[in-house]
Amino acid sequence: TITSNDIILTAAAVGIGTTSPLGKLSIGSGSFADTNVVAQMSTGGGGTGAYFGYNKSGSYGLLVGMSNGLDGWTAGVIRQITTDPLYFIVNSNTIALTITSGGDVGIGTTSPSSYPLAPQLVLDTGTSNGGITIRSGSSNYSGVFFADGTTGNEQYRGYIQYNHNFSGSVDELVFGTQGTTRLTISSGGAATFANNIIAQRFNAAG
Repeated sequence: TITSNDIILTAAAVGIGTTSPLGKLSIGSGSFADTNVVAQMSTGGGGTGAYFGYNKSGSYGLLVGMSNGLDGWTAGVIRQITTDPLYFIVNSNTIALTITSGGDVGIGTTSPSSYPLAPQLVLDTGTSNGGITIRSGSSNYSGVFFADGTTGNEQYRGYIQYNHNFSGSVDELVFGTQGTTRLTISSGGAATFANNIIAQRFNAAG
């Protein structure tokens, strides 16, 4: 074992700030429990953090690590310090997902701001077919809910919900406004408006 200040070098591992390195590289004074993790970094007590840092032109660029109450967070963190976007790249050079400095998310596009009515989440498939799939259990429902608050029916002031087999409703498509169901389309195509059956089937032809 070679010891030099806080650097511990053994035949199998390097420890910086620890005398008990477990991975090939262990940094920090906390515990390291998994020898299968080759490079490990540990936070200290509350209010500390541990990050791998990637600089841009000599300044902070990107931090990846763990915050243990540092900056008010207790979480795993990918932290972009600059105003550059964050790209997730697959297949060597294909940008699959973009997070802009403003927090907008683009899937299949690097510029969700090109869709200014709702740039917060954009799925762009270019000239191919596109869509969003929501899968739930056969005894559950899937839905999209429009909220303007976090209490009561503010959480679902408007909604589109498909009941696979939920609360006595089987294969029904439900539309709601003001937190109340307004239209239900049954598995057989019958339409019920506010609990009044208006049509057994829709015929939109002509």
